[in-house]
Amino acid sequence: MRRNNLIKRNGKIVQSTNYQAVPAESPSDIWLITQDGDRLDLLAEEYYGSYRNWWFICQVNDLKPNIAIEAGVKLRIPRLMSMRTNNSEGI
Repeated sequence: MRRNNLIKRNGKIVQSTNYQAVPAESPSDIWLITQDGDRLDLLAEEYYGSYRNWWFICQVNDLKPNIAIEAGVKLRIPRLMSMRTNNSEGI
C-alpha cells in the first residue's frame, strides 16, 4: 500500500513523498550484516532490481535516509512478491 506524505512549510507544499507501508516480518525476509563498501543503493539494485529503491530499505530498518551505511549493521530485506520496479519511480 502506498501512502502520500505531504510536507508543508508556511502553508505551501514543499515536498510530496510516496512510500510503501512497511510489511510485517516474514520467514522469506533476507537478513544480512553490512560489510565495508556496502551501500543501500547497491543492495536495492541487487535485491529489488533498481537502485532507486534504497529508501525502502531505510524505511523498513528505521534508518535515516542516507545511501551510505557503515559495516556491521543488521538489515532486514523483505521479499515482496508484489514489488515492481519502474525506471522513473522505483517501488
